[in-house]
This record gives sequence, C-alpha cells and structure tokens, in this order.
Amino acid sequence: MKTTMKLAGTVLAAALAFGGIGQAAAMTLGLNNGTTGAKAVGGTDRYTLHIDNPTQLRVHSKSSFPLDGPHIRVRANLLDESGNVVTQGARNGNNFVLNSQVQPGTYILEVNSTNLSGHRRGWNSYELHSSF
Repeated sequence: MKTTMKLAGTVLAAALAFGGIGQAAAMTLGLNNGTTGAKAVGGTDRYTLHIDNPTQLRVHSKSSFPLDGPHIRVRANLLDESGNVVTQGARNGNNFVLNSQVQPGTYILEVNSTNLSGHRRGWNSYELHSSF
C-alpha cells in the first residue's frame, strides 16, 4: 500500500513537472456540422475538421449563458496541418465569427477562451456553431 502511494505521488509529480497533465487539456476534439456541447471557459481547445471538397466554412462561438456573455472572451484561429494560421476569427462582441473558403484538407480550429470576471475556470462555458 505504501509503495503504491509513493508510486502514485511520483507519477503525479512527474506529470506536473513535465507537463503531462497540461497535455490532457490540449486534447484535440472533432468538429462537425451543428453545435458542440458546452466547453468550460479557460484555456485553449483544439478541434479537428476534415474537408473533402472546396467549401465555405462558417463557425461562431456563443456563451451558453447569455447573462455571463460580457465576462467571457472567445477567440479562434484556423490552422492547416502544418500549424500555420490560415485565418483568424473576427471579433463579434466577446465571441468570434469565422467565415472562410477552405480547400480540401485537415484543419485545426484553435479556440482560446478567457473568463474576464475572475471566476475560476469552468464557471462559465461556450459552445460552437458550425457549418461546412
């Protein structure tokens, strides 16, 4: 039992020291047509999308709780497979709107959200609405 606890403590310490826990938060999610589930505000979320034909990509963010909207800032960049910025979402109040013609390929939508009110992470949330 003591050995298990020491091992667990060592693993946790190593994960914190080398960023292993932070990498779990950087997990990439899939993005499809429609609305995503609510995501906690605070940090960067990455969404993968696969485009088969040239198409118009439209994505916008929305606070899940409109009364908290002024306390949340959500911004986005669309990256290509190499990590280069293809386009940035335009500001729409404290949210973003991304409307861009894209070619076939795999893209990453990198969404950065900030809670401006000082509440702890996860206090507020946002969702994405997309069509492509």
